[in-house]
Amino acid sequence: MQQAEAILSPPEIEDNENNKLKLFDLLASGEGILMAGAGLSACMYPPWDQLIQLMYEEAKEVSEEFKPFDDKKDDYLDYCDRIKNCIGPDAYYDFIYKCYSPSVDDYYRDFHRTLARLLLDGKLKAITTTNYDEILDSALSSYTHLSNSTVYINKTIAPAMVFDFLRSLNSKEIIKRVLHFHGIYSERGSIILSKSEYEGFYGFNLENPGSSLYEALKDPALKEENIAQLLNQHGMNWPLHRKILWSFFATRRMIFMGFSLTDPFFRRMLEHVRNDLHTNGYDNHFLIVRLANATEKVKALSAAKEFRKKYGIVSIYFEENDRMTGLEDFISQMEGNGAAPSFQMQTEPAGKKDVGLQAKGDKRVNKLLIDISKKRNAND
Repeated sequence: MQQAEAILSPPEIEDNENNKLKLFDLLASGEGILMAGAGLSACMYPPWDQLIQLMYEEAKEVSEEFKPFDDKKDDYLDYCDRIKNCIGPDAYYDFIYKCYSPSVDDYYRDFHRTLARLLLDGKLKAITTTNYDEILDSALSSYTHLSNSTVYINKTIAPAMVFDFLRSLNSKEIIKRVLHFHGIYSERGSIILSKSEYEGFYGFNLENPGSSLYEALKDPALKEENIAQLLNQHGMNWPLHRKILWSFFATRRMIFMGFSLTDPFFRRMLEHVRNDLHTNGYDNHFLIVRLANATEKVKALSAAKEFRKKYGIVSIYFEENDRMTGLEDFISQMEGNGAAPSFQMQTEPAGKKDVGLQAKGDKRVNKLLIDISKKRNAND
């Protein structure tokens, strides 16, 4: 079989390999945090453009006059709000639930389990995601056997659960879980998809308010119920979601995978960090980019220059192959490089003899259980 011609040129390949070595060094240090995007769930769930099309069809059922998305004049986030208003909040959140709830068939893939192993091996400090599905949570649970490995930010969730996730970044004694920045399919109050949802969770608007906050507060027509909206317009609100995301971008090293980095709120948060800390010129984060053809390469290389200059994000490319296993192959390379595994991997399914992960909970309780086991063995 004739080998496909490489998309990257020899100098580009050399530069890419050098950047991969930097990524592998980060994995060896155990300081990297995975930020998983829709590309890691595309094997099971619709990517962004398909989701918009499916939502349009829902709106069309309610109103025949509802127009399809026009990428020349429509904004994705505004469009989602229009759909939400058209079909109603209940139908909107029910649609997301049906779209992203797990299948009874093969749920996660081998590469999802590989990412879970990278976390449990200590090559990743944490796994975070903007996806609503729980594929990565399920893959992680296949090793830890925890019924719930999901953390999301919502008014109804215990703040201590989010705090435990943050504590787990610096402690091997705390259970590893997946943090969902944009919510999960089954908790409607956690979902971030439309513009109004973004503004509520991020605490700012993208549009320039046009006047200073001082001038706005002097308006005699200003009412108390409008204060929160006014603070959002001027970016003065700092909800928990925004605080955590800022701290991650400012103090941690992120590995963006399955991302295009076109999310305007994400990019504004990166700009806030740059403006606050003058991060220009530093290589802080990594973006893993799929290349399928030369046209994609031109766009990717152009975007990479902007990402590196503005946000300190280094782009690393993998070329897709005829078997469509480019992503899986790249993730396998990630596991094959860096530090050696720090624990013996679980190989038996749940319910059988445990040969893998050791309990990391309360040491007093663990000692008590061991003592009870010894006494039982002595009496047998």
